[in-house]
Amino acid sequence: MLGTAAISAALAQSGVAADKVDEVIMGCVLPAGLGQAPARQASRGAGIPDAAGCTTINKVCGSGMKAVMLAHDIIKAGSAKAVVAGGMESMTNAPHLLNGSRTGIRFRRIAGAGEQNYQLAAKAGRRALAITGIDPEELDLIIVATISPHMIMPSTACFVQAELGAVNAFAYDINAACAGFTYGLDLASNYIQNRPEMKVLVIGSETLSARVNWQDRNTCVLFGDGAGAAILTGSSGDSGIFGSNLHSDGRLWHLLSMESPESLNP
Repeated sequence: MLGTAAISAALAQSGVAADKVDEVIMGCVLPAGLGQAPARQASRGAGIPDAAGCTTINKVCGSGMKAVMLAHDIIKAGSAKAVVAGGMESMTNAPHLLNGSRTGIRFRRIAGAGEQNYQLAAKAGRRALAITGIDPEELDLIIVATISPHMIMPSTACFVQAELGAVNAFAYDINAACAGFTYGLDLASNYIQNRPEMKVLVIGSETLSARVNWQDRNTCVLFGDGAGAAILTGSSGDSGIFGSNLHSDGRLWHLLSMESPESLNP
């Protein structure tokens, strides 16, 4: 069955065990037979226990996207942590769309209910500190690259500083979209060239699932939620950032943009 194969592939790609799935949502207008709903039949075939919820969306066109939108709402509401969602018409297209040369994307993560950008960033920062064995008090600077900040002010980096207890670090955000983490690394490198003893925490963090148009298949598959971090400091060895060459072209802004609310003081 196509649905079973697609669910099994999604589980394999995401690394989620079948018994950890809370809900299966399938868009399908094909009868499954034997009185079983298509979502239940497909989930059983993929080894998902019957304790998981199963929903079949009966819609001729766009059922897969409706399933994904419903899954997004369920996760944001905190009703489930792991949801498999797709449609018979989209499951055949999605592997090409997500795994093809255009994106290389296999799956997307969605932040949990009430999980904020700065919390994701702080988690990534803690992992970086644990890996390097550096104490938060040793950090001199925190740079957070994000276009989905927790607030306009203070910066997300300031919230991260508070979460980590990095009392000796100054902190600020940069807004450079997909290139943000790369820009952050370049900034950190320049600080360290001037002061090699500095320890700089660079974080890329986004919660874009709340900002994308889930009905636009050309863009919704590109963006998700998550964070990554690295700590940079001076070194006497051969490792490090040897140089960078950064470019921007503001003339192409219309190809991908995100509007801000109207100013109350234009």
